[in-house]
Amino acid sequence: MTKWARSLFVIVGAIASSGPRAAVAALADAATASSPVPTSANTEYCEGHYEGWGVPRDFAKAFSCYRRQENWVWVALMQVNGEGTPADLSAARASLDRLAFKDADVLALEKIIKQREAGPLAKSRRVEFCRDVASTTVSRNFCQARAGEEKAHKNDAQLQKIKADLDPRLFAALDRAQAAFNRFVSAEGDRVYQENIEGSIREHEAMAQEARVRRHFMATVKRLVMGPAPRLAGPRSLPASDRELNSVYNTAVSHYVSYNERAAKDALATNAPDMVAEYLGRNTDYKTKSRAAQHEWVRYRNAMGELAAARWPEARHAEDLARALVTEDRIRELQGK
Repeated sequence: MTKWARSLFVIVGAIASSGPRAAVAALADAATASSPVPTSANTEYCEGHYEGWGVPRDFAKAFSCYRRQENWVWVALMQVNGEGTPADLSAARASLDRLAFKDADVLALEKIIKQREAGPLAKSRRVEFCRDVASTTVSRNFCQARAGEEKAHKNDAQLQKIKADLDPRLFAALDRAQAAFNRFVSAEGDRVYQENIEGSIREHEAMAQEARVRRHFMATVKRLVMGPAPRLAGPRSLPASDRELNSVYNTAVSHYVSYNERAAKDALATNAPDMVAEYLGRNTDYKTKSRAAQHEWVRYRNAMGELAAARWPEARHAEDLARALVTEDRIRELQGK
């Protein structure tokens, strides 16, 4: 799973088990996790068993895992569906009653249970967490991360199909481009997260940006690899695209920096030195993450240019044409398009 999906899954589990204060500790654990599929008893990756991510799908193992972690929302959901355990509405209600804190997710699931208790003979569809239950900001972010992860898996499968039709001599160039892109998309998610650090929307915006750049990557790599070569020509030359990109990038950074400088000035006027340091620190962090994202993007753009040159050796300026296409993508990404 992506870093957002891993972190949010742990947080959702902590809130469901112990209440919102547990999310703070969960976030710290998620930030230091080194494996997408933890192996210890306390951090077992229940969602992997439930969805079949990284391991064979096994509802019985998922159900036991959720019970061990005291994630009563997911235990109750599986008891409603009869997944890994017999369908039992009374048991599902009892699982939710174990919770000291009942958030909007719990209330949504309790409503489903009540409706099914009122019509026990009615045919009911399978309850899905993201479609039917997720109601809090954290759980909706988790579902967004999960959808992004599923899309990323589909993209990887598409790339493998594209690769299968290529001359094997191009495999290394395509692999380098994909690896460079993966480093870039991670750095870009960090940049956008920092850009929205003030609000709870930061996870949503970071994941939305990662999804955006993945869409651009897939469209451009198909255009570049599948051809024909004349399709590499974009709306502008590489120098013209670079000039526009520099303008858009500098505007984005200066807008963020100016906002925080004004906020720091206001905090200084109200004798709030801690907030002055906070706003100025945000600028430092954003500049660092912006530079990191741009550095990874340059490497990614160069790798795409090298792939184009290898794919179309007879086409003049294939490398620069491909780099211009990637630059146009970057302009739209910085504009949120």
